[in-house]
Amino acid sequence: MKLQLRLNANHLKLIAIIAMTIDHVCNLIYPGFPAESGAMALHIIGRLTAPIMWFFVCEGYYYTHNVKRYMLRLGIFAVISHFAYCFAFGINPISFSTGIFNQTSVMYPLFIAVLVLWMQDNDLPMKN
Repeated sequence: MKLQLRLNANHLKLIAIIAMTIDHVCNLIYPGFPAESGAMALHIIGRLTAPIMWFFVCEGYYYTHNVKRYMLRLGIFAVISHFAYCFAFGINPISFSTGIFNQTSVMYPLFIAVLVLWMQDNDLPMKN
């Protein structure tokens, strides 16, 4: 009997959670993103999280019954997670106060991606 390894959504979520935890622990152990091989390896593992999150946001957009409520939940969570992220990493929570590249959590770009998908599906104009 041949055993097949199959990943389901829960397996992917668990991989993303573990990878993100490894990345955040690496930030605590090696602050400032040093160029040491151990720190780089841990950050590379942590970078598995983003593609998995983007996949699930697209899946959520495709399968949701109410896109506007989905966007509302993502938007609310983006605002909440922005302040939590800024507090955790000691960043000023006021956007653009420390420069154009003020850091925030990944939830805000995920929300913007769903918003753009919704605009494209509803033929809303996007300025070039």
